[in-house]
Amino acid sequence: MRGLTGALFVSFSLFSFAALPAAAEVPPPPPPAPGAAPVAPPNPPPPYGYPPAPGYAPPAGAGYPPPPPYPYGYPPAGGGAPGAYYRRPPKPGFHQHDGFYLRLFLGGGYLDASAKIAGVDLDMHGGGGAFGAAAGAAVIENLILYGELTFFVVPEPTKEAGGASRVATGQSMVAVGLGPGAAYYFMPINVYLSATVGLSKLNLEENVSDSSDTQVVASTRWGFGLNLKAGKEFWLSHNWGLGVALQYQFASMADNSDPAPQFHLHGFSVVGSATFN
Repeated sequence: MRGLTGALFVSFSLFSFAALPAAAEVPPPPPPAPGAAPVAPPNPPPPYGYPPAPGYAPPAGAGYPPPPPYPYGYPPAGGGAPGAYYRRPPKPGFHQHDGFYLRLFLGGGYLDASAKIAGVDLDMHGGGGAFGAAAGAAVIENLILYGELTFFVVPEPTKEAGGASRVATGQSMVAVGLGPGAAYYFMPINVYLSATVGLSKLNLEENVSDSSDTQVVASTRWGFGLNLKAGKEFWLSHNWGLGVALQYQFASMADNSDPAPQFHLHGFSVVGSATFN
């Protein structure tokens, strides 16, 4: 048995040494032809489970497929600028004036109401608060149709009649306006102009003693009213924005007394607004 094993070992060794000269005699590959571009060795495939590096492209002729596109949030392939990232497309209606519209506003300013009663000039004026709301919808993008309700309250206005002046202690002058209107937004600066044409009324209210209630001591009839605004808004979210606007109010209405003098009202105010659109 040992003789058989030794004979096999000697035969294998002789076969191996005999094959060495044959392998050494294999001719080397021919040199490239003059002027031919050198063939670059193919890049090894990326490790299993890892995507190719940004900007990776296989050499010509290597036969590797192009790298898959990167999802949102990853740097773009193909040698993009450092720090450049894909951005998710905005949702429909993002920072656009379309659909339902709601504007709430609050501010302060100056209100003046004047009339001629029995040949005597009467004027009431003072500083107060202006507030209101408008609700509607966009008929086309950036063009809004709405209905608006406004209030302008002047506590303890100054009354002037026949050259005499006094403060109406315990009384308030309240101007109310309502009607349809339209607003147009100039984009992308988000500046708007709006106009409301409707009805307006002026009340003189007095505080009730020992109570927070008020009672109307004098009022006009409903008359013509106009409200103009010019404002600028800043987006806070998908649909909400905050803004500031200049407001002008004009009204002309007859008093309820007989004969009925005609009151003319002018109001100027600066208001802040919160708008959903």
